[in-house]
Amino acid sequence: MKNLIALALFASLPGLAQAQTTWTGQNLSISGNRTNGCDLRIVEVTHGGSMLSSLRFVVFNRATTAVRVNADVTMTGNNQRKSGPITGVIGANQQAALQGFYPFGGSLAGSTVAIRFTGCSLT
Repeated sequence: MKNLIALALFASLPGLAQAQTTWTGQNLSISGNRTNGCDLRIVEVTHGGSMLSSLRFVVFNRATTAVRVNADVTMTGNNQRKSGPITGVIGANQQAALQGFYPFGGSLAGSTVAIRFTGCSLT
């Protein structure tokens, strides 16, 4: 019973439980996905649940070999800016979810995400 009360209290705290956010169109900027040894396509960029969760970058590797992907991410909005790296391995002609970039606090409404792929190396 104590666990249920604690869970209900945690979920009701402002800023912790939020709806899913998806970045598309003018709110999503992508560069370097066809240079630096990369042949990538962004499938989706989302954040769901709480501010304790990282953004999820689903990336498709169009190449015929597996690659290690490196990218810099910048999020801006609500007078805030945050940057950081993401990295991961994607198989040939496969997609993978890269994670590890955590959003800034507060509302993500109207925020923008810029992804700049800095390189893809064979694995």
